[in-house]
Amino acid sequence: MSVAMPYVALEDVGTTRRRSLSGRSRLQTWERTGGICVLCDRRIDGVRERWIVEHIRALELGGADDINNMGPAHEACGREDARRSRPRR
Repeated sequence: MSVAMPYVALEDVGTTRRRSLSGRSRLQTWERTGGICVLCDRRIDGVRERWIVEHIRALELGGADDINNMGPAHEACGREDARRSRPRR
């Protein structure tokens, strides 16, 4: 017996425009998580490891380009996330 799935209309959420990030905002993203990578949940060594600011919900998926949707991530984690999620976007 199969269960009928309700029809869900897909909605084009569009891509949110990306703004430049100030040094102060970059520091705020670090402080919000205490230096924990938002992708792998491991601590980032801010002196020895390169890190980026990552959008938690991708802009391409309708995520906001503001500090509440950002967090620090290891640079390598960010590259891997982009590689994995590109086909889904």
